[in-house]
Amino acid sequence: MASLCSRESERKTTNAANSSFTVDVGGLAICLRVDDPQFLKLLEQRYAGFQSRTRNTVAAFDISLQRMTEDPDEDLAVQTTGSSVYMRRGDFRADWNMKTGRGRIEQAPSPYAIDSVLRVVYSLLLVERGGFLVHSASAITGNKAYLFAGPSGSGKTTMCRLAGSSVHLLSDEISFVLPDGEAYRAFGTPFYGELARPGEAISAPLDATFILRHAPLNRISAMVRSSALHAVMRNILFFAKEPLWLERVLAAALRFIRIVPVRQMEFLPNPEIWKLVA
Repeated sequence: MASLCSRESERKTTNAANSSFTVDVGGLAICLRVDDPQFLKLLEQRYAGFQSRTRNTVAAFDISLQRMTEDPDEDLAVQTTGSSVYMRRGDFRADWNMKTGRGRIEQAPSPYAIDSVLRVVYSLLLVERGGFLVHSASAITGNKAYLFAGPSGSGKTTMCRLAGSSVHLLSDEISFVLPDGEAYRAFGTPFYGELARPGEAISAPLDATFILRHAPLNRISAMVRSSALHAVMRNILFFAKEPLWLERVLAAALRFIRIVPVRQMEFLPNPEIWKLVA
């Protein structure tokens, strides 16, 4: 879908180049339009490593900044109806048409709101393409990518901190996975957790997924198919609850575990664990 980022309104055409920012993760570019120079600068800083000049965008959002009066602790709610997606939380309201690619966001002037919208949008775009966002750290070593998944406290951030200088971090929190022919590829993302820094905007073929668990020794073991499926499904980051979307997620996970080895990783907080990765 091309030129979604260009202004359609003649009265704002002359300001288009100065009021939009395009973020690109994994080759999926999303245009963000806002008529506030300070917020535009904030977007440029937040997603600096993932900025794109492409006009071939898959989605475009007009952002309206305003004071939000709802409960700031309100949980995220996502509803899909046909091609329409509605997103709501205490600090933003958004709607997006997946068919046209166009959407609107009303939000507080904070990067956290747009970050959440992007995660929802990318989760849907990826599942449509047979991939997904994964609640996992990810990194490249030896020209191969690896996922490190598990619940909070299982060691995702620890694995990133133990990585040596030759390891390229893609994310310490949310990984981006897409099919690549008969294999899969992992991409760096701007979404981060405790490390508070984005991943590198690079990618590599995905070689394995490790399900983390702290233990008194370093050990990697195979997982049976049912356990691997459960572990992968548990860590896929997805927000829509409608049956059609859940079926797509399940289909994507089933294909994934047939192709990418899923292994249990028990480890000590010691850099030696990286010797067992590749």
